[in-house]
Amino acid sequence: MMKHYWQSPSVVVVCLLLSAGQLFYTPQIKPHPPIALAIGEDVSGSFQQNYSITPEHVSTLCEAIAESGRGGIIKLYVIGNPTPAGFITCELLPLPPAPDSIKPTGNLKERAEQRVKYNKLKKEHEDNCSRINNHNKQRIEAFTRAATELLQKRNARYTDLNGFFEKAATFLKSDRVEKYEKWLYCNTDGVHDLGRGKPRKVQCELLPKGVITYFTGCRPDFACLDGRERKHLQEPVDFIGLFKERIKK
Repeated sequence: MMKHYWQSPSVVVVCLLLSAGQLFYTPQIKPHPPIALAIGEDVSGSFQQNYSITPEHVSTLCEAIAESGRGGIIKLYVIGNPTPAGFITCELLPLPPAPDSIKPTGNLKERAEQRVKYNKLKKEHEDNCSRINNHNKQRIEAFTRAATELLQKRNARYTDLNGFFEKAATFLKSDRVEKYEKWLYCNTDGVHDLGRGKPRKVQCELLPKGVITYFTGCRPDFACLDGRERKHLQEPVDFIGLFKERIKK
């Protein structure tokens, strides 16, 4: 079952025509890219569930992206047999850039007019941010409700970990997120098991390259960890804290 929560962004473009005298100062700051995050939760019966990903964890990760102002796409997969036994998607809109700092010039009347124009732009920006924040809040609430339902699918008989790697790679290597900052987070014991007579080898080469990747729930010597792009943390709250700090503007 797949549920897809997203809405096409309504882009607000404010073009500032610079009059003689340089009304606004434009700092040369490169904007941060949006975030693409693939989350995998092992729901097999063999996985230690003391540190399971909860709907509250999912909500917190989404809120961190919304608060960063960068926008992004979050996909949550449950790892069972097959993978995905289900997944959901949420797209969050970025916040528009704030008006540039004002540098009034000219006589008293001209400077007053410039301040009025700036205050109008500032109010429009605040209104746009408020609308986008409300939109994102609704998307996060809907996504969290869907995550609550999805994460109830526990005690799967087998674990198609390789299937999750393939699905996450398809998403993170897609043209849709080509210019995004890409993250993969997986909470699993690191066991790939599709039953008797099926290969049990974890195919780490299926993981996408150039993606910030973290695992929890597995042993620190899990084969897919390399200490560079792919690192180990103890439990979901450790990843959440790190993620929130790293994606701040």
